[in-house]
Amino acid sequence: AEAKQINNDSEMRARIGGVAKQMESFDFFFGLELGRIVFSMSDNLSKAHQGSSISASEGQSLMKMTLVAFQAIMSKDSFSVFWKTIERKRQLAGKAVLIADPSLPRQRKVPKHLEIGSSAPEFANIVEDVYRKAYCEVIDFVVQKIGSIRMAIKCYRNWKSCCVIRNVSWRIIVM
Repeated sequence: AEAKQINNDSEMRARIGGVAKQMESFDFFFGLELGRIVFSMSDNLSKAHQGSSISASEGQSLMKMTLVAFQAIMSKDSFSVFWKTIERKRQLAGKAVLIADPSLPRQRKVPKHLEIGSSAPEFANIVEDVYRKAYCEVIDFVVQKIGSIRMAIKCYRNWKSCCVIRNVSWRIIVM
């Protein structure tokens, strides 16, 4: 029983060591900073929508403003500012915690059954481009989700007004 406990402790130490190593990677730091921005903007929208004094049109307006804000940070200039900011934060954090330098992902061949055409696969050769792609994909995903919620609300509103019109016209016919 005592040997099991020692084994469990060493397993836990190994897991903690693995998590700590992941947290020292630039990918983790990049994701953390990007997540902080995305969640902060979407959390502001969520808090505003949960307010008791907000009207439906104000909610729609806030959604539109949030979408515009997300689309604005999707520009190359905004990414450049973001990149410089995380590089500076990484340098400052490097004094207390070692965060690895950004690096290109390992080049992998596409499996034959997924390969389209006979051209050679293209790989990014600039680190910043790899992270810019990830940055844009995350923001694009959020924009699409907020946009789909906005469209669902518009469709519901149109459906509801259609039902009201049908009820009124039905009452006129019945009378």
